[in-house]
Amino acid sequence: KTRLYILRNSRLLERQMFSVLFEDAPVEMVIKAIAAYQNSDGGFGNGIEPDLLTPVSTGIGMETAFYYLDMLTHKKNCMDQVAPLLQKAREWVEHSITESGIIPFAPEDVRTYPHQVWWLNSDETRILSLAGYLAKFNMPLRQRAKRIVARFADTLAIPEVLTEYNYPLFVYA
Repeated sequence: KTRLYILRNSRLLERQMFSVLFEDAPVEMVIKAIAAYQNSDGGFGNGIEPDLLTPVSTGIGMETAFYYLDMLTHKKNCMDQVAPLLQKAREWVEHSITESGIIPFAPEDVRTYPHQVWWLNSDETRILSLAGYLAKFNMPLRQRAKRIVARFADTLAIPEVLTEYNYPLFVYA
């Protein structure tokens, strides 16, 4: 029933991921599906985050790609195959980060494309999850970007009440 539900209701990316994780399909299928969302600037957009359909690269687009790659590399030995995607992604992060340690959001065109209302809010801590994922993939930010992110992280206070939206702090830690 789960397989049929996924085949009927999900995008190619999720169908390919299901096939790799549960039906022993080759990982190249998922890598190609993820690569289809990667822009020429190295970032990810084009609806890889299903509730933000802007084609431009965003921090949440990058984080969503990293989420899929993390699931894939956790289950399969394929770091060599995903390394080119990750290298371009790291370059996008390092190029996009500001001196204050954030990746600016929201892109001007967000309102032009279908999106959920919360994507008009600030997304400042996203850089923490991106840096955490890159470190996990053994492709950490280079020194300049690493210093900027560490300085930004040092300015943040741990909230009294943690919510699901505080997860970038933990991915970074």
